[in-house]
Amino acid sequence: MNETEKTAAYETLGLKPGASEAAVKAAYKKLLAFWADDGSLSEPLKKIAADMRAKIEHAYTGLTSATTGTSSGSTTSGGTAPGPQGAGSGKGKNDPWAWVFGILLVVAGLFWYDEVKTEHDKNERGRQDNQQEKPIETKPIETKPAPSAPPDYVIPYLHNGVKERVVKWTTEDLTTPGSTRIGVLGYDNQDRLVNYLQFYSQETSSSWSFYDQYVVKVSDDGLQVGVQHFQPTWQSGAIVFKDQRNVSEVGDVLVQSTVYYYHLKGNKYVLDSVVVSTPFTENKDGLQIKRSSDDQIYEVVRQPNGNVINMEANRGSLPGMFDLWRFFGQTH
Repeated sequence: MNETEKTAAYETLGLKPGASEAAVKAAYKKLLAFWADDGSLSEPLKKIAADMRAKIEHAYTGLTSATTGTSSGSTTSGGTAPGPQGAGSGKGKNDPWAWVFGILLVVAGLFWYDEVKTEHDKNERGRQDNQQEKPIETKPIETKPAPSAPPDYVIPYLHNGVKERVVKWTTEDLTTPGSTRIGVLGYDNQDRLVNYLQFYSQETSSSWSFYDQYVVKVSDDGLQVGVQHFQPTWQSGAIVFKDQRNVSEVGDVLVQSTVYYYHLKGNKYVLDSVVVSTPFTENKDGLQIKRSSDDQIYEVVRQPNGNVINMEANRGSLPGMFDLWRFFGQTH
């Protein structure tokens, strides 16, 4: 495995190049558990999970074989051969779309995983309740503030499941000379951003028109944040597949996905890398951040071209390169 393949393998496991063998093993086990098939998945999700397990297995065996000298040809049960990021041939190489959506599937998988895990936990709690009697406990009634409702003009554009996750809606004025705009932000019960929508108003109209939106999913451990950027079909960048696979249930179009990766230092999440993909191009753009032992940035490499960039010098352009950078990006 050459250095480029090693870097790709580390990124697949959500790690920085040069991570310890213990970190590689821990990330490998965690991701396999994330994409495990417990028998409750639909056929399309079975295929997605199997492909991702194969990709994770290939990255892990490639990295471990570099230090142990063993072969890296095994795959996870139910998986397929490695895709374009691994060495060798297989289904990923013959199918031009098999890995184009690698990062997009990760983001989609995060949404799907939350739903499956919630249902699994609910069933498990019910099973345990039936097996044993619990003492009756008298607890004071807790009163919680009712979730705030989104503005009426937002409701037609909310994706399935988003409204249920949001407990607080706020707005911000984005108006600039010659452009009247408003941002609508939805937060969950942990005060994490779930949905961000932008609307504009014509000078001759008092109503708001939809401009674009971002749907956000944070992993359970908070170390990965996936941002999906949707636009209405009239926007020039909203290119639609013939089978409309990138069109949502409310009619807007997925044009870009951004995934932020962090590690936890104390109670602070420290940014390690960010990857941007489109429905047509995987790993289109990104940053790989190299830090010292005290987590200070000493080098930032632009991916995939490998150029070193100055974060401070590019502070003004970063929000235009990476979706919702002002919420999830870091320059220090």
